[in-house]
Amino acid sequence: MSVPNQVTPILSPQAAAVLAQAERTEDVRLSPDGTRLIIAGFTANNCLLFDFHLDQSTGQTVPHLTRGTVITSDTFSQPHGIDFVGDHHLAIANRNGFVELYALPDTAMSETMHLRPRRTLRRASLVHSLSSPGSLVSAPAPAGKARIFVCNNYAHCVTEHIFSLTRHHLPARNHIALDRGFVLPDGVTLSPDGRWLAISSHNTRCIVIYDMTRYERRRTIAAGFLFGVLYPHGMRFSADGRRLYVSDAGTPNVSVFHSDDGTWDGPRDPLTTLRVMDDETFQRGNYNPQEGGAKGVELASDLLITTCEHQPLSFLRLEGEMLP
Repeated sequence: MSVPNQVTPILSPQAAAVLAQAERTEDVRLSPDGTRLIIAGFTANNCLLFDFHLDQSTGQTVPHLTRGTVITSDTFSQPHGIDFVGDHHLAIANRNGFVELYALPDTAMSETMHLRPRRTLRRASLVHSLSSPGSLVSAPAPAGKARIFVCNNYAHCVTEHIFSLTRHHLPARNHIALDRGFVLPDGVTLSPDGRWLAISSHNTRCIVIYDMTRYERRRTIAAGFLFGVLYPHGMRFSADGRRLYVSDAGTPNVSVFHSDDGTWDGPRDPLTTLRVMDDETFQRGNYNPQEGGAKGVELASDLLITTCEHQPLSFLRLEGEMLP
């Protein structure tokens, strides 16, 4: 089956050469200013960073990747989760390691770049180490500080970390934020207003949503549950917080959930599903029931961006009720 509304990006020769090096990809993120796009390269132990912009001069949105950089680091060990902390820092979760913070240079970058971390987060709390960190999300924080939530996949908890972006000698504040209502948290995202934290629960096949205005750390009870996704992974809220787009690693689809007023209490089923890859691509990766579908999800204007092993970067035009 073909994929309706799939959009072919415009790649510079240099960006195309970098993208051709992609192997299994996981999370994907745009910088807050929308000028950079980064993909976590899980098996290649790298990250692929691109200069990015949208051309809407013809009436339809066309993505352009004008320059690419393969980022490597001695500390990469199966990079899985990734997010920008502001426009110039990256937080990267290594499934077989820890969470690292990197500073991106303001100047033009070469086709390859080796970075050293500015900070390494090793602790989940005073008595627990980080364990199998996967996806992460950056949350609002005071000026000069960062706040991130990290899925500890096989420890079945989400940890919160608050630290200085400039005074790296100061210790981070680390604690277990949430550890009930989900099993094997495989994705995490935060609504733009910071109120709703969504966690994909791989083993229970649902998405659990917490109201952070009622946040009491580990005592917090889930406010909402989303069903109808076989193996939920990456997620992204729309800019108004009324849509949630969820990739399904076990199907060739992304599920779209809707809230009329932007609140997410109670149970919900998908508003609709979007096919993001053809049957041949899906079958190449579907060597077990939990794989083959999209992993990372991102939004750019009216485009849905997805990543996976056999389709490392894909763009889909959203229309009608599917629009963010």
